[in-house]
Amino acid sequence: MNESWSFGAKIALYVGAPFVGLMLMMAAYALAARSKSEFSYKRAEAGAFAVGCIAAALVALGAAAVAMYPYSAEYHKWSTVEGEVAKIERRRLNETDRYVVLFTDGRVRSCDDTRCSLYHPGATLRLTCKREWQYSGDDGWSCNYIGGSVDRLSSSSADGSVA
Repeated sequence: MNESWSFGAKIALYVGAPFVGLMLMMAAYALAARSKSEFSYKRAEAGAFAVGCIAAALVALGAAAVAMYPYSAEYHKWSTVEGEVAKIERRRLNETDRYVVLFTDGRVRSCDDTRCSLYHPGATLRLTCKREWQYSGDDGWSCNYIGGSVDRLSSSSADGSVA
């Protein structure tokens, strides 16, 4: 199965972690400078700076903890799903069309792309999906279209209608 981390998870890792590390290193440097200073006002400034750096690191960690909830990788990774279509139904949510895809093995996925409507039972459909958390209700899967078997797509007739 092909998987990749979501953009938000990459931001948390590549931006958040270095920021927290930098803040902690600056706090350690300020505390070391504080102990070497002869002047009380310099010690107070260094101490306040160290406290500010530690507070910034804690805020960043707290923000990452809130943003990364729920703490399971399936909510932060895109994984490829492929299977034979059993049924596809259209749903209209807030002026947006979404397609509910039922695979023959019982998996249910939500497709955000109108190209999913072209597939009929028996076609092979490939999606990239990420688990979606819901406050009240069952968690579902949000998917984007990748492709599938072209030979099982609905065919267009000469008058433009879909068979």
